[in-house]
Amino acid sequence: MQNQKIIIICGPTGSGKSGIAMDLCRKYNGAMISADSRQVYSQMDIGTGKELPQDGFEIKKKKDRYIVNGIDVYGYDIVKPNEEFSVSIFEDKVFKEYLPKILAQGKIPFLVGGTGFYIKSIIDGIETANIPPDSILRNKLEKLFQEKGVGALWQELEKIDVKKAQSIDAQNPRRIIRAIEIAKAQKNEIPLKPKNIRNFEPLFIGINWERKALYNRVDKRVDKMFEQGLILEISNLLHQGYSWDLSALNTIGYIELKPFFEEKALLSSCVERLKFSTHAYIRRQLTWFNKDKRIRWFVLDNSFLFVEMIAYIDYFMSK
Repeated sequence: MQNQKIIIICGPTGSGKSGIAMDLCRKYNGAMISADSRQVYSQMDIGTGKELPQDGFEIKKKKDRYIVNGIDVYGYDIVKPNEEFSVSIFEDKVFKEYLPKILAQGKIPFLVGGTGFYIKSIIDGIETANIPPDSILRNKLEKLFQEKGVGALWQELEKIDVKKAQSIDAQNPRRIIRAIEIAKAQKNEIPLKPKNIRNFEPLFIGINWERKALYNRVDKRVDKMFEQGLILEISNLLHQGYSWDLSALNTIGYIELKPFFEEKALLSSCVERLKFSTHAYIRRQLTWFNKDKRIRWFVLDNSFLFVEMIAYIDYFMSK
């Protein structure tokens, strides 16, 4: 049986991946799956960089997908900001819902995004993604975090897995909680979920810019987010009772504005902080992607044409 072709469009935030992917979907009869760990949340559109009507996109929101300029886009608005989400849930969504629908229509799946961990989970699989969430343990650890702070969580992880404790971000409670969950499951030999079958023939395309140009692009994008109403978007979330402790709001594009809403900082300083955080995030993304030698990089400038990329994809599609 011939393997299913799938095209991955990856790269740092602000590089223009989605726009390019939509043009390619139109040319090759494709549909997009968003591989972005923040765009899964509903009511969080501006800060996560979803396509918006004010950007000139024609958008129709269906129950299971967006239709953006006529292209099906899966992976947006999967859960509410206070609902649990993980790479394991993402993987199940892709294999059990999105891919069957796309392939049934005879379309080519385009996996598009900047969350390398999500892309890896679909193309290569991640062993720990098959370890199911433990709600009882999570509630216990959440209580520990609320009462004693992130340091107590880290100490709990260190007791179980010293090596993991030394390598993890010691200030990220969500990652520490998941690491404890995984370590305990492996120690107790908890049964794994059945693995999804992968029979892909993937093509990896990386989109990037010269670093200074990319930083300029994302700085302008940050300014535009405020023009589009990021402050109002966050205000609405807080008004509905969503708190800064949630994983959804404790992410880039939102957490940088917390001091402003708590009247501890001027808006201008928070804007600069968001730009700085985005630059740092770009560096982390590129560190991840540069380890994958399957990626063919296309470095863009304002005069970029699709000729070389199209030729590369045409050859892949003809095999």
